[in-house]
This record gives sequence, structure tokens and C-alpha cells, in this order.
Amino acid sequence: MDIHLKKGIIEICILAILFSKDAYECELSMTLQDAFETSEIIIYSLLKKMQKEGFIKSGIKETSNKTMLKFYGITSEGKDQFENLKYEWYELNQAAKQFIDRFIV
Repeated sequence: MDIHLKKGIIEICILAILFSKDAYECELSMTLQDAFETSEIIIYSLLKKMQKEGFIKSGIKETSNKTMLKFYGITSEGKDQFENLKYEWYELNQAAKQFIDRFIV
């Protein structure tokens, strides 16, 4: 899959996960690596980019076994961005489906 397309899809998925709940960095990484067969480097670079853009925030939480882990949450700007990207995704998906269906007999 094209790396730019993959990054765009992963970005939407990060926002989707965080829309429902905060998530630990390692949890996000493992979930997305499994789903998209991608590297940690790509995921971490997207997390850093999205945080710089103000779509997500991060912090440190102590787990039940006293380990300190980095977590991410979504900002109000991130929620707006997710809604916009989700709408664009559905529109693009529908347009592509209609286009492809025109050529399949």
C-alpha cells in the first residue's frame, strides 16, 4: 500500500481510537501495527505530528503495577478533525465505489 495513503488512514484510526478513550502509547502502537503491518517509527512520527498540530495531547500515567507509561488523548480540535476526516473518508469511499462499479459489468 502507498505509504502516504497508509499514513492518512492510520491518522484517522488514531483519532478514532482516542475519540472513544485515552490510550497508552504502546497500546496504540501494537493495535495499529497489527492492523496495518506498519512500523513503530511511522506510528510514533504520526503521533508527534498530530500532537504538534494540536489534535492529540499526551501525558504520563502510573499503571497498577507502578510503571509510568505515556498515554494519548484527543483534544477538542482533534475531535473536530476526526469528524471532518471521517466525513471525507465516507465521501471518498462512496465516490470510488460508484466510479469502480461503472466499469464492472
